[in-house]
Amino acid sequence: FGSLHGTALMAPSGAVKARLYAPALTPIPVDLVTVAGDDISFFWDSVGDEPRPMAFTSAILWLFADRIAGLYLPPTKANADVIRIAITFLHVAAIFQIVDGLQVVASLSLRGLKDARAPMWIAGGAYWLAGAPMCAWLAFGENLNGLGIWYGLAFGLTVAAFAMTTRWVILAGRR
Repeated sequence: FGSLHGTALMAPSGAVKARLYAPALTPIPVDLVTVAGDDISFFWDSVGDEPRPMAFTSAILWLFADRIAGLYLPPTKANADVIRIAITFLHVAAIFQIVDGLQVVASLSLRGLKDARAPMWIAGGAYWLAGAPMCAWLAFGENLNGLGIWYGLAFGLTVAAFAMTTRWVILAGRR
């Protein structure tokens, strides 16, 4: 491909999308992605009704948290505190969604390299050795209660995403 570089992403549906970039960082769409593994799969670029990327739905959660909370509780003075807490949780869920998506992509990318055992150990370690203690500390030590649990879960996912992505970079570089 010369001076081009590219990215490929796997959607939750399993479809693979790719894009190449010229040296000036202008994107060049890829119309067909062929994946060769145990099977040969073809993925064509289309503009039909596809699931929206995690960044899009995360932005919806972040930008419209008040309206989403308003779907469940009318915005009255009596509900103000609950709606404020719901908005905070929706903001954490927006961040959580991005981090979880990164972790899933990294895990599946490792599976594509025939590495399934290490991601299992990485996930277990990240959730139980990093995430669970962080949940306990933030929820009970820092008195963040339920919000601390969600921050801790997001932290565990972040550790898993970082570790799995690092492992993928190392393993993919060897090939």
